[in-house]
Amino acid sequence: MSTATVIRTAAFLDAYVDYLAEHLELVPLSETAAPGARYRIGSYRFWHRHLTLHCGAAADPEHLAHALLAAVDADHNSARREADYSWERLRAGVRDLAERALR
Repeated sequence: MSTATVIRTAAFLDAYVDYLAEHLELVPLSETAAPGARYRIGSYRFWHRHLTLHCGAAADPEHLAHALLAAVDADHNSARREADYSWERLRAGVRDLAERALR
């Protein structure tokens, strides 16, 4: 994939981690109102479509978009924060995952 695609995707994921850092107490409530709620909210569908377009050159862009969004799941990252992960470490890990997946 192009360098621009990697940069744009990493920037989106960085911004999402920033969003989690600012709203970590609220985001899980919208994602866990009922089983599978995270995947039915309009914002998830929007973010998924956005990443699917960025991942267009991948073998399965839709799956890769879901996998990248899984890395910024609020419940998962909340548990990592409780395990003393810093936001910098989480951001770096998500960025590394995206860069490797998009190469």
